[in-house]
Amino acid sequence: MRMSNPYNHFDHSRDDSWAPEPQEPAAQSYAQYQESLKNPQPQQPAFDPFQQQPQAGAPAPYGQVPGAAPYPAYGMVPANPKSWVGTALLAFFLGHFGAHNFYLGYRNRAIAQLSMTVIGWLTAIFLVGFILLGAVAIWAFVDFVRVLLRSGEYGVDSNGVPLT
Repeated sequence: MRMSNPYNHFDHSRDDSWAPEPQEPAAQSYAQYQESLKNPQPQQPAFDPFQQQPQAGAPAPYGQVPGAAPYPAYGMVPANPKSWVGTALLAFFLGHFGAHNFYLGYRNRAIAQLSMTVIGWLTAIFLVGFILLGAVAIWAFVDFVRVLLRSGEYGVDSNGVPLT
C-alpha cells in the first residue's frame, strides 16, 4: 500500500528515468595487460624546483642569497633566528596579550590569548571576565616557564629554527 504525500510534493524516489545509465569502465584485454607489463611507459620524474641548479649568471630566486647554501627544509636561507631572551621578556611582561606567541609565529595561540584578554576586560563588569583573565594569566605564566626551560615548541620558532 502506497502512502500519500501530505505535502503534495512530487516523490522522486521511484522515478529513475531521469538518471543516466551507469557506464562500465573500459576493460583492458589480457593481451593488452601483458603487453603493458613487457613494455612499461617511462614515467616523468616529479618536478622538484629545489633540485634544479641555477644557470650561471641567473639571479638568485626570491628569498635566497646568491652563493649561499639553501636551508635544507625549505630550500631557502633561514631568517634571523629569534631571541630566547626577547621571547622570555615578552612572555613575562606581555604574555597575557600573546606577544611572545606572535613573536615566535604561533599566530592561532596568540590570537586566542589576545581575544580572551580583551573579552575578559569587556566582561569584567559582569564578574565573568575575571575568570577569563585568571585563565589567561595562568596560561601566560605556564608559557613563561616553558620559554625559560625551552620546553616543547618554545625551544624553536614556528619554522623549527632554534632560539638563540
